[in-house]
Amino acid sequence: MDTEEVSSLFVQTLTGDPESEEAWSAIRALRLDGNREIFEPAAAWCVSEEPLKRARGASILCQLRRTSGEFLYCDESYALISNMLPNEHDPYVLDACIALRSSSCSPRRRAPLVRPESAVRLGHRPITVNGCIRVLSNPYLTVKATPLEVAGRLRSLCSAADHHFWAASIALTDDALFRLSLIGGHQKITDAYLLALAVRNHGRLATFDQNIPMKAVQGAGPGNITLIGRI
Repeated sequence: MDTEEVSSLFVQTLTGDPESEEAWSAIRALRLDGNREIFEPAAAWCVSEEPLKRARGASILCQLRRTSGEFLYCDESYALISNMLPNEHDPYVLDACIALRSSSCSPRRRAPLVRPESAVRLGHRPITVNGCIRVLSNPYLTVKATPLEVAGRLRSLCSAADHHFWAASIALTDDALFRLSLIGGHQKITDAYLLALAVRNHGRLATFDQNIPMKAVQGAGPGNITLIGRI
């Protein structure tokens, strides 16, 4: 693939509907004929001001390989995406980042996200269940799964004895629980809500984000947050 063709394919990834076949055929073409000439612009897009470029950069890196099938630049790609996660709030970009962290290119793909502890119980809630089904049923991920299949797997996991359901029983309008003036912007609304659910249920919020607005939730402390990959 020559330089002109590579440049044309990068432009094509931004064309039209983000989920169009035209855009994704360009992403697949770039992924399957990997080299440094493709890695460099994809890596540069990962720090772009434009969310779609960040998403496309991560999507290309998560499956970048030689024509023989050998994955390329895995450590560099993984480090780049891991650095993006703490400050990323765009759902489309996060989908792409999570795909790389769970792909065959990830050096931690077989490692647990959270170190097992004998007393740990896992909680789930409607927001995270919905997000999990939406992300994992994305047809462009490496592992293909329908919403029905993802929901079935979640149902099985959530029926285990060490899982329990946290109902969405709180509201952002509850000024006894939330200090809305300290949330820090609309991007942090969901973060604050999930943290408050953890506080209300005497649990922890497991997250990649190092900037959860702890002061926005009454009674929240370091014991209510577990940073994934940092324990």
